[in-house]
Amino acid sequence: MLDHHARRLIRRLMILLVLAAALLFASPGTVERKAIAATPCEQCEEYYNSCLIGCGDPAPSACLFHCEWSYDRCLRTCTP
Repeated sequence: MLDHHARRLIRRLMILLVLAAALLFASPGTVERKAIAATPCEQCEEYYNSCLIGCGDPAPSACLFHCEWSYDRCLRTCTP
């Protein structure tokens, strides 16, 4: 009985170690790609205007909220 539980525990620990190693291995590349892919600040307003046009006329409030949220996010993460 103990042997079965011990094998299950060892198997789960091995899976956890593999997943943790994969996460550590993938993390630095993800951060670098994110920094490279930052939007220039000049394009934030262009994206905002195209989003508003995509909402249509009359624009639903949810669409306007999404455009404003995206614009704010763009401004926070853009590269000058």
